[in-house]
Amino acid sequence: MTIKKHSKYRVSSAWLLVLWCLITPYGHSAEVARGLYSVEQALDSQSYRDRLRAASQGLSIVLVRISGHHSVLENDQVKAKVRQAERFLKRFSYYRQPTVEGEQEQLMIKMEFEASLIDDLLRSESLPIWSANRPSILVWAVVDGAEGRRFVGAADGNIVEAIQQQAARRGLVVKLPSLDLEDTIAISPDELWQMNLWSAQRAAARYKADSLLIGRMTALSNGEWLGRWQFSDQGERSEIEGQAPQLDEYVGTAMDVAADQLASKYAIVPVKMSEDGIVIRLTGIKDFTAYARAVDYLQKLSAVRYANPIYVENQQLFIHLIADGQLEQLEQTLALGQKLEKIAALDALQAANYPAAQLNYHWPSAQ
Repeated sequence: MTIKKHSKYRVSSAWLLVLWCLITPYGHSAEVARGLYSVEQALDSQSYRDRLRAASQGLSIVLVRISGHHSVLENDQVKAKVRQAERFLKRFSYYRQPTVEGEQEQLMIKMEFEASLIDDLLRSESLPIWSANRPSILVWAVVDGAEGRRFVGAADGNIVEAIQQQAARRGLVVKLPSLDLEDTIAISPDELWQMNLWSAQRAAARYKADSLLIGRMTALSNGEWLGRWQFSDQGERSEIEGQAPQLDEYVGTAMDVAADQLASKYAIVPVKMSEDGIVIRLTGIKDFTAYARAVDYLQKLSAVRYANPIYVENQQLFIHLIADGQLEQLEQTLALGQKLEKIAALDALQAANYPAAQLNYHWPSAQ
């Protein structure tokens, strides 16, 4: 994407020099998904053939995580690269871990893929890219067992492990309730079993998660799992009801629905935001450090390719963004980051003296 740069407004070379000297890594305040480009797979042997097979499977998992969509694997160019997955490997190592039975150990391979190569592949094919800054999900589930209904907690290690593994497969940030006295007062297992979303949301408020996944499950005598899930995010709700032969599959279905719904909102498709780009106005830029950190923060957003300062005056910084996706998606990303506070635009008289800004935010002094 190419955006024309303003020539009317310039930042002095002194400002740019200070920016270069002061700029340091500065993370988002929202939840960050870890290990998005890493995968661990079981292996039969350390042979080259088995490693290639594991690399192809691992790259497929990473591509779905980063794009947020299984459909990327249908792209012809992506299919070709998956067959050449070893070229995307940054490093790998072998290790062994105990099996569930504990009688023998399973050979595993841990692979880390090169992030820049994967991002470039997705961009070259105009496929979505979902940044590591992702909404958190509170997962609150109840299981019906021989002793009645109970919340899924520490005693249900297999279920908790399935939730964590399936969330990691899709790159989701999940939280589990503490199940302390405050939780048991706020909602009962029977209320959650009835999928009482209002009660669940009220009980979940203390965890400050961005979205909520509630579920109920029963293990059948034949080993299958039966139940229902409900995912809620900013008023949008999805129902998942069904049966699966394995616990991982049952939980995984719910995680897929949650990931698909979130990715449709936050994964950025690299298309032109506008022919002339957009300008964001930041107030609260009181010193050089605030200037540097604000530019660095915007530059690191997945939708932004370049953040070019174009005008500074009266603690206001105007930045020309070369960006992907739709304007609404960029606004959602900024809201998710919880770092910038949206403010009113300048009135017509004030605006006449500054670059025209499509977005207006305040940079908090505490940053």
